[in-house]
Amino acid sequence: MEGGYPDQCRYDERVSTADDDSRESHSHSPISVHHNASDIYAHQPTGDGSLAVADTANPGMRQVTHPEARMRYTSNAPGNLPVTPISTSNSIFVTDGSHSTASAEASTNRPLIQGASFKTQFHGVSHSVNIIGYFDGLRGFLKRTASNHPVLGAHRWAVQTLSKRRQLPAVPPEQPEEVLKRLLPCEQLCRPLMISYFKHFEGMLRIIHGPSFWRRYDAYWAGGVENSAPFVALLLAAISCSRCLFVDNPISFDGDSSTARAEAVQWVCAVETWHDRQSSKHTTVEIFQIKCLLLLAKKLNAIKIKRLYTVSQTLLASAISVGLHRSPTSLGVRASIYEKEMRRRLWATVAELDLAESIERGVPSMVANLHSDIEPPGNFRDEDFDENSTDEPQHADKLTLSSIARYAHGLRPLRHSINNLVNNPEKHKTLDSTELNSYHEQIFGKFFQVRSLQKESSFPHHRDLNHIGSTYLELQLHELLIMLHLPFALGKFSGTTSSHSRFICSGSAKSVISIYTRLRDQGLSQMCLPRTNIIRATLCLCVVESTAIGYGEGLDSSHGATLADDFADTIYSTNCGANETIQLVDRALNLVEERILVLGDGFRGFWLLFAASCFIEPHKDPAVSAVWQEKIINRIIVLCSKICLCQVDRSRNGDTADALFARYMKHIQRTSVYAKVDTSVTSRDGEAALLTTDTAEPDLNNFNPLMDGVSTDDWLTSALNDFGSYDWTDT
Repeated sequence: MEGGYPDQCRYDERVSTADDDSRESHSHSPISVHHNASDIYAHQPTGDGSLAVADTANPGMRQVTHPEARMRYTSNAPGNLPVTPISTSNSIFVTDGSHSTASAEASTNRPLIQGASFKTQFHGVSHSVNIIGYFDGLRGFLKRTASNHPVLGAHRWAVQTLSKRRQLPAVPPEQPEEVLKRLLPCEQLCRPLMISYFKHFEGMLRIIHGPSFWRRYDAYWAGGVENSAPFVALLLAAISCSRCLFVDNPISFDGDSSTARAEAVQWVCAVETWHDRQSSKHTTVEIFQIKCLLLLAKKLNAIKIKRLYTVSQTLLASAISVGLHRSPTSLGVRASIYEKEMRRRLWATVAELDLAESIERGVPSMVANLHSDIEPPGNFRDEDFDENSTDEPQHADKLTLSSIARYAHGLRPLRHSINNLVNNPEKHKTLDSTELNSYHEQIFGKFFQVRSLQKESSFPHHRDLNHIGSTYLELQLHELLIMLHLPFALGKFSGTTSSHSRFICSGSAKSVISIYTRLRDQGLSQMCLPRTNIIRATLCLCVVESTAIGYGEGLDSSHGATLADDFADTIYSTNCGANETIQLVDRALNLVEERILVLGDGFRGFWLLFAASCFIEPHKDPAVSAVWQEKIINRIIVLCSKICLCQVDRSRNGDTADALFARYMKHIQRTSVYAKVDTSVTSRDGEAALLTTDTAEPDLNNFNPLMDGVSTDDWLTSALNDFGSYDWTDT
C-alpha cells in the first residue's frame, strides 16, 4: 500500500481477518592493480550475479560521458563546491557560507553515545547510522516534522499509557530438555525450515556439515537417537535463523513482534537456557555450532540488538580459549579429519561474526592483533568426508560450499585494516593520496576476484548458495569503499571534495540497493543479509546526492586532457537523475518495510532513511518535498496501523491497540534524540527556534489513531477498513 497516491492503492493480500485462513585451493590469474571504478559500476544487474549499480532498463536512469569521473585516485580534486548546511523553516535546504569546517568535522567524527552515567551505549565511526552526522540540521528536521504533524506530534501520545514491552520468555531451568522437545515443530515444518537454512546461510557461514546433520535428522525422527537434547538444541537454533526469512501469509503480530519472530525468540531462549547449563568440560562440536547459531539467530531476529557485540566477544573468547585460532596440526591436537575441518570452519565463522559486529559497533576487532595460523576451510565437498574419515579428501577443482568461506578468509586482513583505520579518525584524515589509492586498488582487486568466482561453474544444487555467498562478499567490499571514501567525498577531512571519492560512494550505494532488490526478485530472502548494509548505503546515497557537484569544476585542464585520452568510455554519472535517485531510495524503503513486516521491528531505521531522503537534490523544490514527505509519513502511519490491526490475539480491545500505536509514535519521536549529532551553529539555532515556536495543539480528544488523521483521501480510510480486524465503531 502506498500512502498519498490514490492511483497506486492496492489491497495487501497478506492481511486477513480473524476468520481467514589467500590459501584458496583454486588459483586466479594475476590481477593488475590498475582497475577503474567504472569497470565495477557500469554493469547491469544480471541473473549470474554480476556486479551492478542500477537497472538501466529503467527509463528514469541516464548515462552520461564524464571522462573525469573514471580517474584513479591521485589527489582531492580542487575547486569543488563546499558542502552547505541544510536547514530552514519552509525547506531543509539553505546555503550559508559561514559553515564551519571544524564544526562539521567534529560532528561527523564524534562517536554516537546513548544514555548517561554507566547506562551508555557507544557506537564508533564505522557504525552504519553514524553517517547521519553528515546531515546538518537533521535532528531539527526530525523534531519539526514529528512535532508539526497532526498524528505523529499529537500530545495524546505523551500522556497515554504505553503498551509494555514484552519480556523474553522464561524457560524453567530445571527442565530444559523437556522444553526443547515441546517447542520443536513437527517434522513437516522442520524440514522446509532446515532446507531454507542451508539454502541461505551455508554459502556464507560454514557451521553445519550437511550429510552428518541429515543422517542424525532422519534418525531422530525415526526415534533412533539417544541423548537427543544436543541435536534438538542444534535443530531449534538452526530453524530460528530461517523462521523469519519471509513475510508470513497472512501476516500476524503478537504485540510489537511478528508471530514468526515471537516463535523464533522462544526457540532461541530455550536453546540458550539449555546451553548455559552445559559444562565446559564436555564441549563438543555441537556446542560450538550452537554458540554460532545463537548469535546468528539473535542478529537475524533483532533479539537484544544492543547486546550483540558483547555476545560476539563472548563467542570469540570461547573460541580462543580452546585454540580454534591456531592450526590443529601445528598444535598437535588429537582430532579426526572431520574434527580438524570443523575447527577450521567454525573459526572462520567466529571470525566473520566478530568482524561484522565490530564494524557495526565502531571498534577494532580483537582478531586483528591476534596471532592466528589457522588454515582456511578446505575446498572439500561435504559428501567427501564424515566423522569416520581417516584420509583427508582431495580439494575440489570447482566451487563448493566452502569456497566463499575460503575467499572470505583471505579478505579479512584487508577488512581489519580498513576498520582499524576508519575508527581512528585522526589517522584516517591524515591519509595521503598514495595510501588512499593503495587501499582503493586492493579493494578493487578483490572485486575482480569475486567476479571470477561468480563465473566459475558450480554444482547445480549449489547455485543459490554460490549466488548468496558471492553477493555477501560484494556487500563487504562495497561497505569498505563507503567507509574509506565517504569523508573524502564530502571534503570533511581535506576541506575539498574528491570527485573520484564521490563517484565511488555513489556507485557503491546504488550497487548495494540493487543487490538487495535483485536477491529478492530471484526468490531468495534479503533477510539473510545484514540490515546495516542497506541502512549505510541509503544514508550514503542521500548525503552524496544532497551535496551533488559537477565533475568538470576545478579540475586541472592538463590533467583532464590526460584522463580524457585514457578513459573515453561512457559511464554512469555520480550525479543521479532525479527519477533514479527517488527510485533507488524508494526501493530501499521497500526493503526496510519488508523487514518491519517480517519482524515487527525497524521503525527507527525507516524514519531515519525517510529524513535523509528529504535532503536529496530533487527535494530542494518545496512542492516536491512536501508531496514526498506526505507520502512517506502516510506510509509509516499505515504500516503502524497494519501491525496494530493484524494482532493474533483477536480479544484485544481498542485501548490496547491504541497503546501499541502510541508506543510506535513515541518511538518515532525519540528518533530525533538518537540523532543528536548536530554541532553546527545553524543546526542549534534551528532547533532553538523550533523549541520556542508556539504551535497550536490539534484537538485529538475523539481521534482514533488507526483510522483518522492519516490523510484526507477517502481511499486511505477505505484501505484501512479493508483490514477488518476490528470493528472500530465499537471502540
